[in-house]
Amino acid sequence: KGTGNYTKRTELYMVPFSASEDGFLYSSDYGSQNRNNAGAMYVIRMADNSLFIIDGGSYIQMSDRDCERIYALLRRITGIPEGQKIYINTWFVTHYHDDHVSGFSRLMYKYNTEFELQNVKYNFDVVGYCGDNMQIIGELFPNARYYKQHTGESFKISDVQIDVLYT
Repeated sequence: KGTGNYTKRTELYMVPFSASEDGFLYSSDYGSQNRNNAGAMYVIRMADNSLFIIDGGSYIQMSDRDCERIYALLRRITGIPEGQKIYINTWFVTHYHDDHVSGFSRLMYKYNTEFELQNVKYNFDVVGYCGDNMQIIGELFPNARYYKQHTGESFKISDVQIDVLYT
């Protein structure tokens, strides 16, 4: 997807981010494990150059610096130049907790004109747990398709088969 310069193979990226500009924020609430900085999203760059994004971290963990860094990374791994949209085939939300949803919505809010989002897959009650984050994505990408996954389902995106083991 897009006219970027990329290798035609699937690649997985773990994209970490933190709640502070220097990458560390100690909180006595979490003890010495520093769990405030445990936020991450996973990006699978498919062989067709589309992206499959898993989760997206917490809003408070996603600083403006992290948004800029992740946006630059997505440009780099797809090879798609400024002025062309990056194609996100699917945003997959493993479960509806703030630390898995709100960071992605912050990134999309900031850079929504730079992306095309086709699908949102999830395994929770959107009506009951929709919240502001899913509403933001719905408003920014009104043509995206939403689909609730169920145990035992499979789907294929580009060259990757995904099996839903349990929801």
